[in-house]
Amino acid sequence: MDSHEEETVAKILNEYLDATAKIAFNFGGTFDKFMGDAMMVFFGDPHSKGAEIDALQCLYMAIEMRQELDRLRKVWAESGVYGDLHIRIGFHTG
Repeated sequence: MDSHEEETVAKILNEYLDATAKIAFNFGGTFDKFMGDAMMVFFGDPHSKGAEIDALQCLYMAIEMRQELDRLRKVWAESGVYGDLHIRIGFHTG
């Protein structure tokens, strides 16, 4: 993204983070914080559906986030903005 204007980078990140935050809420995740271009979401607090269900919801959330990014990449590429954004999603239990 170094080759893009700051406004373009901010627009892309805002669209991506807004979409993924909504997905996290839809799956029952609790948003903790944004960390630069990352976000931290956790499951099981304040309301748990049990460890197994919470873990599955987290997994389904991650899958939907990747699908949403695929959709956003197409939209950005079609508008000539940027179409090569990739993400990594990490899980931690315990």
